[in-house]
Amino acid sequence: MVTLQKLTLPERTYESWSALRRMANLDATALTHTTLSDYTEPDPASDQTFQAEMSGYGDLADPQTWERAYASVMAKFLGHLATEDGQYLIEFYLIRSPLSEGWSSLVPAVISQMFTIPATIEALADGWQEIAEYGAAYGASAPQLAQMAALLKPLEERSLGTQRPV
Repeated sequence: MVTLQKLTLPERTYESWSALRRMANLDATALTHTTLSDYTEPDPASDQTFQAEMSGYGDLADPQTWERAYASVMAKFLGHLATEDGQYLIEFYLIRSPLSEGWSSLVPAVISQMFTIPATIEALADGWQEIAEYGAAYGASAPQLAQMAALLKPLEERSLGTQRPV
């Protein structure tokens, strides 16, 4: 059995940042990778572009800097990745993944950053509406949805017509 090592917050931020950069470049370049070594990512501490961008969130020695950086990068990543199925975005990416990957304490900050991205606002509103109408489709429990309702309260304030499921 393979045991996955828990990533540090800078490593997790780097992983999401790298994936976001690759996705952004997919439209502009053809996939030419032919070996596994082509996919090997450098160490986040040695990637100068990454370090320069993350320093915009504050002192890299401060753990709160990495929390801000992760929230922003993950919100952008989810905005790029998951706007087609808002319900999956909520139940999988904002409920299940954070629990299994150990970043559930950062969900409020990620959602707050998502509220700055119009496409993710729409995806969250659509997903919440689906949950209100049809219930959880991806295994979210009633207590989890109740917690999410509190985090998504700003959607109601934006008059997007969401309802509270549960």
